[in-house]
Amino acid sequence: MSRPSAAPDIERFIAQVKAAGGPERANLPIFVQELCGILGVQETPRLSSDENRLNDYVFERRVDFRHADGSTSPGWIDLYKRDCFVLEAKQSKKRGRAEPEAPDADLLGPRTPAPAVLGRGWDKVMIEARRQAENYARALPVDHGYPPFILVVDIGHVIEVFADFSGQGKNYAHFPDRTSYRIRMDDLRDDAVRARLKAILRGPTLARPGADLGGGHPRRRGAARAHRQAARGPARPQGRRRVPDALPVHDVRGGRGAPAGPGVLHARG
Repeated sequence: MSRPSAAPDIERFIAQVKAAGGPERANLPIFVQELCGILGVQETPRLSSDENRLNDYVFERRVDFRHADGSTSPGWIDLYKRDCFVLEAKQSKKRGRAEPEAPDADLLGPRTPAPAVLGRGWDKVMIEARRQAENYARALPVDHGYPPFILVVDIGHVIEVFADFSGQGKNYAHFPDRTSYRIRMDDLRDDAVRARLKAILRGPTLARPGADLGGGHPRRRGAARAHRQAARGPARPQGRRRVPDALPVHDVRGGRGAPAGPGVLHARG
């Protein structure tokens, strides 16, 4: 069993983010930087480039949705890390100066101490955020493949984790299971929770720059397997039962899978 940790920097982070308000775009960069700090993740998001092909780990990463009539429309991922995750952020409480209500403000409602009591409106917003993140994953350039993780963050409340290790992007499911996929800020006191989140944020280490490893490349398969195992944590003894290897994270040779939504075709790099 993991033991809880009460390190001062963790306590400070929890107290700070719980008190946060305002728009998520203002708070997300600081939230991510501070989170990486308490988790011991050294690599943090980089400055964005005018050359979008270079934006492999940035806030506000542009993707292009292609529509059935041949037109395109842009979208921006709140935080993207290639070969690792798409992150979509929300913030349940907006403070500070008066500003126009966001379209989903009535759904988010007033902030409460515990996400469990935010009600159906809050759940609806988080479900929509997950759907939006999945659409972004489908709109990524073909050579990027599908990231293994989707993170839906309500800043100051929870981080929801979904995963699809098939490389097809069709079945992002609760990770590691339906009872543990939602990480509350107070859960960050737990060593095992922090270790799991650290593994997810670090992602697989691939040989770069230059070579783009296809889904069948053994180094990519090995990185995907290591990423999955690190995020899951130590396996529980299962007698002599054999646990199958993880599928490769990216197998883009067979296509991109389902389109992003009605009337939307997947993007091309």
